Amino acid sequence: MALGQSVGALISLVAGLAWPVVGAQRVVEARRLEERQQIFALSVATRGMAIAGLSVLAAPVVWWLAAAGQKPAAVCFMLSAALNGLTASWYFAGLGRPRYLVINEGITRFVGYVVAIPAVLITASTLAYAISNLVFVLIAFGLNYWTIFGGRRMPRVSWHQAREIYRVHFLGTLARIASSAHSYLPTALLSAAVPGVVPLYTALDNVYKSGCNAVSFLPPALVEWIQADPAVTRRRKQVAFSICLAIGVLVSLGWPLLGPILMGFLYQNAVEFPAIGIYSIGISVALVLLVDSVGLLDFVPRHKERQVFVTEAAVSVAGVIAVIPMALAFGAVGAFATYAGASATKLLILGSLRFAQSPRKA
Repeated sequence: MALGQSVGALISLVAGLAWPVVGAQRVVEARRLEERQQIFALSVATRGMAIAGLSVLAAPVVWWLAAAGQKPAAVCFMLSAALNGLTASWYFAGLGRPRYLVINEGITRFVGYVVAIPAVLITASTLAYAISNLVFVLIAFGLNYWTIFGGRRMPRVSWHQAREIYRVHFLGTLARIASSAHSYLPTALLSAAVPGVVPLYTALDNVYKSGCNAVSFLPPALVEWIQADPAVTRRRKQVAFSICLAIGVLVSLGWPLLGPILMGFLYQNAVEFPAIGIYSIGISVALVLLVDSVGLLDFVPRHKERQVFVTEAAVSVAGVIAVIPMALAFGAVGAFATYAGASATKLLILGSLRFAQSPRKA
């Protein structure tokens, strides 16, 4: 299960290209229904071909590495995780219709989990769970297809169009891979080089990722609202930044109060969290929210996403490189602090670029 899902998640990440970053903005800019449908058709074609190609390469490897008796289940888990790369979350964010995402993907996948429980109990096989996951991921995609195209045939996409998308999205894809490397490689690196810090680092990391997931919906949800009325776009952008900033401040100040209680409950007080580690979680989550808001709400609408991608890639690689030296010098908290350091650096770079690009008054 873990093997298939890990490989599938990597396929989903790579095959998703830069659509999660730029897709919502492209939908907002498309004023006609046909244009929006063409955008989604382009995304499905390019992501689908990437998923198919990478899955063909990865499936034999997963089959070979999986334990005897678990090989079909491992491949099914890989495919279901890989197909998550076809999500329409950014499309519905660009439409300003998040309820479609909740209905088509959220509720459908929850039903899939519920159905899988009796299937596993009856068959006593993980394959039933894997097949259930795969079937309901396909159902979710079918519901998205019906919602977007209304039962009509998806617009055709030429190889020239697809190739252009791959070219344009290449840098964004590298940036997303580098960012994910900073999120998921440190545990493996620390296990090999500084194993003593791994338990505390993993605990901090898990809570941090949960916090990031909790606030990650906000910037994409504001993209369509900001630009729905061109007459008030500038004012709404200021309001959106104020909202993200206020939530960031609230998280960074409130987490030291609520964090110890929540983390003590989650880990049954089995892990002793130093105060600075607890503070670092709140600050890191707040900084991630601010970086995402600057990128999605300001740089991408101005078609300056390349600057975001270059910054993301360079700083993330530096963060990976810094993990072991920081762990050797300051322990688990030092390794974890590379998250806050990376986000603060990204924010500083993007802020400096934005200041340099601002029009000067005569």
